[in-house]
Amino acid sequence: MKLSSLQLAGVALFFMAVTATSGDAQDPFLDMDSTTETDSESVARAGLLGRGYIEGQFIYIDAPEEIERLDDSMVGFRASANLPVPWINEFQSVIFQDAFISTRHLGIAGTLPEFGTGSEFESSTADWSIGTSLFADVTPVFRPFVQLGYQRTIDKTRMTAMGNTFKEDDRSDEFMLNFGVEYDFTDSTALRMTILSELEEEFDESVYTAELIHWLHPNIFLRGGLVGD
Repeated sequence: MKLSSLQLAGVALFFMAVTATSGDAQDPFLDMDSTTETDSESVARAGLLGRGYIEGQFIYIDAPEEIERLDDSMVGFRASANLPVPWINEFQSVIFQDAFISTRHLGIAGTLPEFGTGSEFESSTADWSIGTSLFADVTPVFRPFVQLGYQRTIDKTRMTAMGNTFKEDDRSDEFMLNFGVEYDFTDSTALRMTILSELEEEFDESVYTAELIHWLHPNIFLRGGLVGD
């Protein structure tokens, strides 16, 4: 079983996601009702849509039962960047557009004592994504969005047992289609919920995330939450 499927089991916790936005990002502490511009970054939002930023996340995922004997967790990181882009003038007052790029790396390793001394197992997955987010300000605090893009995933597995080493590398390319919403609790705190759709296999293998975003400063925010299948 590849790590890309194992990570769907159980519940995962994102720790310590600290991000610095671009210098011209809108101050989240502005009065939401004071803005009448239709430009994406001119609207005060407590979420991440419509903002230029870069971010890094440390990821900790509880290991499912079938690999707990290797380690009790899978760890890794995620890095991404987001940039508002111009949109068709006729749509700009209704629908906004962001461009994003991201990469994520996860891994787990451990020993396999049942196969003798020196037996080891390592598995890792890495993916790269690029695409666009389309979203609308349905109300000043509620924004549904759709993400369209392309994703490449590389899975690597290595096992050493009884003096032999077995390796397997797998690469997959797929279309990305995600759905989500952002909801502002305050001018500086928002909830972001996303369905990361599984299009290659069964849709019920999709991943669901729920994250809180809190701005400590006009250009610095914390992001963390839960993900599960």
